[in-house]
Amino acid sequence: MRKKHVPDHAAIAEAARALRQSAIEYDVPRGVPLTVVSSAVERRGDDTWMALQTDRGRVAVLVEGSNAPLQDAGQAHLDQLTTACGIGAINDSLDLHGKSFMIARDTFAALPEEQAA
Repeated sequence: MRKKHVPDHAAIAEAARALRQSAIEYDVPRGVPLTVVSSAVERRGDDTWMALQTDRGRVAVLVEGSNAPLQDAGQAHLDQLTTACGIGAINDSLDLHGKSFMIARDTFAALPEEQAA
């Protein structure tokens, strides 16, 4: 009997999750307020990352990449970061200094109202 080729939707979803995850790096706790204290733009091979030092550890997001889907994922994370920090867009990583956010569901999120005050 011949087996039909059926896409493995779980594997596809996991690959997409891994791609999104690999466009952001963090060594900070999830779900707690983080405040940006310094920043730097780093070249890693053909990729450009924005590295943020927070009061609780380091976070980095891919801003330009040699892999288009990975760069798109990084840009989505960057959009989440600017939204979480309450700014429309950034022209320089200095725009994020003093801004607060948290990590939730493997991306950036705004602080809950009671913590943002």
